[in-house]
Amino acid sequence: MTLDDQIQAYLDGTATEPDMQAVAAALRDDPTAAHLLARHTLLRELLEDEYAGDYLLPAEPLPAAATHRPIRSNWLPQFAGTVALLLLIGLAGAFWRLTILPNTPPAATVAIVAAASPDVRWQELAPDLPALARGTSLPAGPVKIHKGSLSLLLSSGVDLTVEGPAEFDLQSDMQVLLAAGHLHAVVPEGAEGFVIEAAGLRVVDLGTEFEVTMPADGRPLVAVSRGAVETSFVNSATRMRIGEAERHRFDPTTRTSEPLGTLSDAVAMNLATLAQSPPAPRAKTSRNPIDNANPSTTTEFESLVIAADTFISLDHSQNKGRLQLGEPGDSSGLSILPDGSLTVEHAQVAGHSRLHLTGGMLTLGDSQEQANLCLTPGTHLDLVIDSGYLITENVVRLATGRETTVDMQLNGGLVEARRPFVLSELGGGRLLQTGGQFQVASNLFLHSLHAKQPVRYTIRAGRLTGPGSLRLADGQSADAVLRVEGTKPTIELGRLIIASDRGVLEFLIDTTGVSPITVDQEINLSNQGSRQQGTLRLSAAADDGPLPIQLVLLRYRNRLGRFAHVEFDGLRGEVVYDDEAGEVRLENIKRQLDD
Repeated sequence: MTLDDQIQAYLDGTATEPDMQAVAAALRDDPTAAHLLARHTLLRELLEDEYAGDYLLPAEPLPAAATHRPIRSNWLPQFAGTVALLLLIGLAGAFWRLTILPNTPPAATVAIVAAASPDVRWQELAPDLPALARGTSLPAGPVKIHKGSLSLLLSSGVDLTVEGPAEFDLQSDMQVLLAAGHLHAVVPEGAEGFVIEAAGLRVVDLGTEFEVTMPADGRPLVAVSRGAVETSFVNSATRMRIGEAERHRFDPTTRTSEPLGTLSDAVAMNLATLAQSPPAPRAKTSRNPIDNANPSTTTEFESLVIAADTFISLDHSQNKGRLQLGEPGDSSGLSILPDGSLTVEHAQVAGHSRLHLTGGMLTLGDSQEQANLCLTPGTHLDLVIDSGYLITENVVRLATGRETTVDMQLNGGLVEARRPFVLSELGGGRLLQTGGQFQVASNLFLHSLHAKQPVRYTIRAGRLTGPGSLRLADGQSADAVLRVEGTKPTIELGRLIIASDRGVLEFLIDTTGVSPITVDQEINLSNQGSRQQGTLRLSAAADDGPLPIQLVLLRYRNRLGRFAHVEFDGLRGEVVYDDEAGEVRLENIKRQLDD
């Protein structure tokens, strides 16, 4: 029998002892099994409520032959002593503890609790709201969660995950009002039209997976993982479609949206207009999706200029001499889809713009000495790689102008830097890697001469590899920080250089330890071998588990100098430089609160 069959047999009261044990094992080892059990249980309860009419449930279960409700039949006590049954009852016990008083109709079930994190805490805003437990039925009404996460299965089939602190109102199984916090919805086929409303903004599902966040500033955030949603403000005829992998901020006061800056509601999503620039264009056949007037032809320019308030999705190949993304004071976006590729010799960004790879390839060529992506003061670039390839064949300086900022996020795919790659030269730069690969063939620089905040590279997962060098700081006014979190990242480099006193190497250590940085050639922590430089910062993750007693921070072939400063945050220990083993270790590790 499949797990689905075994769960149905369990609910019917016909499950054998091996079936019971199989279901119990699945609930213990597979989080989706609890969701499956919750779905079947909810469906049966809804069907029973639909056909029960005025029938009142007795306080105690009737014999199996006398009741039409098989899930409350008297076979359950026969297995009460088994561990498997205890586990199952613990998950779905709320459905068997219903006691309905005479002449009191049962409250309509809007959702059930499919799962809850161990730290979840919620507040009952309605007197009849039940206590929190997996399998608990929720009627329509408000709910407030102080902390933790909660997974709900709505009777419409929508999976709703809530991240606390959050406050929301279950108006029905097809509409939720969000006052604060974060909701993630997975809408199955047949439940299209599901609505989340926040601060007067209606987000209507078109068959998708999406998120709505209501921050403290009162401006809702909408992000679509797949499919699409339609957004509009209450009592407004303006509709805006948000497609896959797009994120937008909305201002209910001005009734405007900001995908990357400030974008009027009157501007439709995926607006595709190209600004002409010399030389004169030549026509060619293409399936260019951004030529709305005539989809069978397109115009190829030496330069690709994406004007203000313009958002383009590219799903074919283009080769350009120059990419101009955005204009000062405005916003633009370019999304490269799985079938798209763009090769440019030189790229420049202005305004508040977004460059997003959801697949395909972006190649920055090598005919120019450098690709200065952010030049004009006030420029902000969101560079997001979810999948696909970013190939840089020339020198890239992401923020080469003062008062410019780059937020780069690598979630998947590959970034290959074949020549020097500078996260920030004069402006501010932040790089967060949660997956994917960053391959460095030459130098990767983390520094800025005029940044007001640290230039930071945080790696939580994925790979940072290559024969090149990672260079932290260069006499700049702001710190340059490489932060390694936990044991998921892999970092293997040719050289690691702390080039000034402002270089910071930071490790966040959890109960499993932290990933070491492996350097094939040398680690240089000194100025020409005489002056110790840089800071080693060691922090303990905020959890209650024990930390390893000893772990390796750096592996190397050669080492010059020592860290000028060692800082501890939440832990203590001894830093050991072992050149014979080629390691820098942290030993005798304890939390600061430990005796």
